[in-house]
Amino acid sequence: MQSWLLANVRVRLAAALGLAALCVTGCGGSNSPGGSSLTAQIDAAQRNPDPQARARTLITLGYKQYQAQDSLGARETYRLAHKAAQQIEAPGIRAIELAKLAEGYARMKNPADAKDVVREAMPVIGQVSEPFLKVTAYTALAKVLGLADDSAEGVALLRDAEGVVDQMPQNDDPIQFQQRVDSLISIAEGYYNLDRKENAQALFARVEQMAQAAPSRRSKADALAALGAAQSRLRLSEGETTFAAAVEAARQIDDLNNRAHALAEIAMKMPGRDQANTLLDEADKVASQVGDPGLRNEVQAKIRKARR
Repeated sequence: MQSWLLANVRVRLAAALGLAALCVTGCGGSNSPGGSSLTAQIDAAQRNPDPQARARTLITLGYKQYQAQDSLGARETYRLAHKAAQQIEAPGIRAIELAKLAEGYARMKNPADAKDVVREAMPVIGQVSEPFLKVTAYTALAKVLGLADDSAEGVALLRDAEGVVDQMPQNDDPIQFQQRVDSLISIAEGYYNLDRKENAQALFARVEQMAQAAPSRRSKADALAALGAAQSRLRLSEGETTFAAAVEAARQIDDLNNRAHALAEIAMKMPGRDQANTLLDEADKVASQVGDPGLRNEVQAKIRKARR
């Protein structure tokens, strides 16, 4: 598969599986005299014809109102966000936006409203045909229930998510393989955050076994990098060892362009700046040997963008 196509799929997966999660607690913006007021930003958001973008922005702005101790304003903005989310046609995206709305309610210490939105989202998940979006929605709702002090129900949703993964195609297609890997990692992180560490470790071990039996060295490197990133996010000591195994797998990729991309993507997932930049230096040396000028320029641009 061409590297640009696989990269685009990975971006889509990252967005869908929560590796590029929508903001609840703020993604910039200002309520100071030097920036647009929250009221002006809310008015502008309501004029956005895209209900997903409208819901996403209003969720963020409503939480900022809450942080500014404007509880009544926050509730009104969340009512508008809720209305926007309900207008999203695609059930997978609608379920995820509802989950983010519910998360906002939970973070605003309003578990009753959070659980109401969770209940609303559940039948929407049943309409979702894409397995990885279904997993995303389940894990997002499980997180909400944890924040709302209902860990038992959250664990039940994560078990439902595991069942979805078990129904995914079990083949050597690299995209579907990475979907299974990313889904299991997302569920494992959910278990860990609900203090079910044994369940999480069992799934992490399953991902490691999948990586060892991956259909290609690139798939092995990508799976181990994703696992290492999750372990690092959870501050687990195994993360460093997993990243080292990912780098070793990437170094064994024969195709230079593919190897350079793999090394760069591992570096982008590493938590340490110095370690990441050292690996990017290695990726750059490999990229300089890529014969096709277009492919070489593409991967070198990627490496430059990844530097911290």
